[in-house]
Amino acid sequence: MGLTVIDYSEVYFALLNDAPVPTRRGGKFVVMTNGDRRYAVFSPRELSAYHANVVERFLWQQGIKGRYNEKGDLFRFVSGDWEVEGGGHWELDEAEGILQISGYSKSYGGVDLDGLASQLRQTDAFRAIRVVIVPGMGIL
Repeated sequence: MGLTVIDYSEVYFALLNDAPVPTRRGGKFVVMTNGDRRYAVFSPRELSAYHANVVERFLWQQGIKGRYNEKGDLFRFVSGDWEVEGGGHWELDEAEGILQISGYSKSYGGVDLDGLASQLRQTDAFRAIRVVIVPGMGIL
């Protein structure tokens, strides 16, 4: 199953704040799957207080609606096509050419970071970037 990378950094910085996308940024990511394809969806921390915000934004683009729990940290949806594999945290330094992935989502659980790192290295988005796993980086 192939992996597609989606990064909401440009949406947040360029479109919402009319600012250049910083070369150093980080936030939360989730991995979504629809059976045929996997999506690694990256969102800057300023745009996504919770992993649920990343899930909601991605599913909205797919035309799928849902609801947040009372706390707002879990987005529930009904779809036979889509599943949240899990999530984590990321830090990208484009000047240094390094992407760090770590941790897990309290609401959706973690993903196989080794497997994800291997797949990310094969994508156009990160082919020229060193993808590393940072153990113990914790939950942001």
